[in-house]
Amino acid sequence: MFTSLRSRIYDTMLECSRDDDPGVKSSALRTLGVLVCHDPFRSDASLLCLVADVLPGGIQDSNINVRIRAGWTLANVCDSPGAAAFDVDRVAELLRLAMHAAGDNEKCRPSGVRAIGNAIRSAPLAFITRFAESDVREAALTVLRHVDTGPVKARWNAVHALGSLLRSAHLDLGRVTWRAEVVCRLAGAAAGTGAGPTAAARNFKVRIGAAAALQAVRSAAGVGGAAEARRLADELTCAATALGNNSTAAAAAAGGLVGSTAAAGAEAEPKAGAPTGPSVFPAPSVDVGFGELRYKVRLQEQ
Repeated sequence: MFTSLRSRIYDTMLECSRDDDPGVKSSALRTLGVLVCHDPFRSDASLLCLVADVLPGGIQDSNINVRIRAGWTLANVCDSPGAAAFDVDRVAELLRLAMHAAGDNEKCRPSGVRAIGNAIRSAPLAFITRFAESDVREAALTVLRHVDTGPVKARWNAVHALGSLLRSAHLDLGRVTWRAEVVCRLAGAAAGTGAGPTAAARNFKVRIGAAAALQAVRSAAGVGGAAEARRLADELTCAATALGNNSTAAAAAAGGLVGSTAAAGAEAEPKAGAPTGPSVFPAPSVDVGFGELRYKVRLQEQ
């Protein structure tokens, strides 16, 4: 009985998502976005496809509230386990919708960039192989444009999306030509030295999200080799030190980047001028991995 009720609700929401009334349409799309986060909908590709079929009308609707809900639901669909079973054409369509949302009103952009990362992370090998230097590259560069500028919510979703993109099981970072730009931009965001306004560049949630995204880099080849990995580590350490120059307490709390090689198991010497010793304030840390090189980024809100 409960299964039958769920099916009726699902069918009703799909029908309402095509309603002419913007209020009904946006509410139905939001409900579908909630449903695809739960079983059996989240694991069933055929049920997810039914939702995907109604999203184009929502993403391109003239009403901003409808577009906001459609973008949120799109990101949830792409994040569902069942999305891994989508074929190349379906992924291409979802990515096109996500990029449209990412270029829309600032209230739509956070979901748009999140959907881009989720779509690429779950994309099949055939899609990544075929479009790594075209559609995937364009999507990655679209997300990059939101890392340093715009509302903080869009910036945090952008670094989160890059982490999702880099976690694709089929994406070979050692081969793609746009690798360095993505990794360097994430490193700058983690250090709080992004190109955007100072206050936004130092946003704590964005910095943690960027550092967490760097965990997706599984090998030194993913950043251009061990030398480049060490250069990024030095850049992060210098940036963390510079951010704390105006206050001894802030310098200690801002934290630094401590590098080590897993193979040798030895802790590297801290860079000259880098903050050392225990933090004055409790600072969360995020492990960042470049394959054989391991780093710990310790961040404190400015």
